[in-house]
Amino acid sequence: MHITSTVEVIAFSSDGAAALVARREDGPEGGGSLSFVLVGRGVSGTLTSTFSPGDGSTPETVSAAACRAVANALAAATADFVGVSVQPRACAQDRTTVVRVAPEARRAVAAARAGVSADRWKVAGDTATADGVALVLRPGETAEAWGTGPLLLVVVEGGMSSRLALAHDWEGRDVPIP
Repeated sequence: MHITSTVEVIAFSSDGAAALVARREDGPEGGGSLSFVLVGRGVSGTLTSTFSPGDGSTPETVSAAACRAVANALAAATADFVGVSVQPRACAQDRTTVVRVAPEARRAVAAARAGVSADRWKVAGDTATADGVALVLRPGETAEAWGTGPLLLVVVEGGMSSRLALAHDWEGRDVPIP
């Protein structure tokens, strides 16, 4: 039994230099977690974690105060994201509604994904390259990329998980992933 994780790019800053990424994990015996990473701004944190300890229960292990602290940091750091709303007060009830993303932000993410077309990726053996960026893939993994003017994000999927594998700016510098 394994924890499965899903990583999703959900929004970009108005200048395209930062990205908001959601990470959802599901436990084999119930429960899960919801975390956010703000690539390019160094902000990250978990809003909720309800993994089962094996007895069928799914206790919340992130306090409301800790959830609010993460939400406040996300709210401040995403102020220039069009279509992203962070509501720290939602930590008291349904934590899955703390971060809301409007349709226009989702369309921008779809356009950024289309901007890094599959034909730009060249795969040889276990290495995928695009625009001078190389990524080594594990057996059974595939890579998807999102690109804005200044930022390239690569999410790798394989097996039961996905992971944010690379954040790179077009000038050749790695962007820290918190």
